[in-house]
This record gives sequence, structure tokens and C-alpha cells, in this order.
Amino acid sequence: MKESKLITRTPEEFQKLIEGSSNACLVVVGASWCGSYHMISRQIHELTREFKPKMCVHHIDFDSSKALMQHYGLSQPPALLFFSQGQLMDKLLETAPKHIIRNHIMKLIW
Repeated sequence: MKESKLITRTPEEFQKLIEGSSNACLVVVGASWCGSYHMISRQIHELTREFKPKMCVHHIDFDSSKALMQHYGLSQPPALLFFSQGQLMDKLLETAPKHIIRNHIMKLIW
């Protein structure tokens, strides 16, 4: 499996990215040093293939996006943020089994 690239975003850039999508968006907040992020990233990769036409996924770098992390009240990676029509609908602030993440996605897209 190819490792997802963590990107850096300011709150303004991030808002444009999320609002610019007509699909539901899953934002995975991680850090290269975080083992839990790498573990959950594999699950997200599998779920992305399952829900691809209905959902976009972005991987945001916790360490280089501090203003964004403060905006969403995130103190450590990993975190999953679920957006619909540019609005935060739900979040998971810890690792979770794949079926729990899938349930959150299902609530978002249906």
C-alpha cells in the first residue's frame, strides 16, 4: 500500500478545500512520527476505495498545520474529521476499528 502524503494547510486554505468539494469529506489528521496514524491510515485507504465516488479524503499534517489544529480543538494525532457541504458533522479523536469509521462515513453520505 502506498503511504498517503500529509499536506500542510492554513485554516483558510482548508476551508476552501472542504467547501470546494461536492462530496462528503473525510479529513485524516496525522503526523509522520505517529504510529497510530500509520495504523489508521491503512484502514482509511481501504475505506477510500469502498466509498470513492461519494467521499473525498484529505490527509493533513498535524505538526505543520498548527492554526488549523487549534481551530478544530485538536491536541494530538490521529483525528478524523467528517464534513458535509463544508460543515463539520462529526469527529473521532482517537484510533477506532474500521467498522466504527465505516459507520461514521455511512451516516455522512446517506
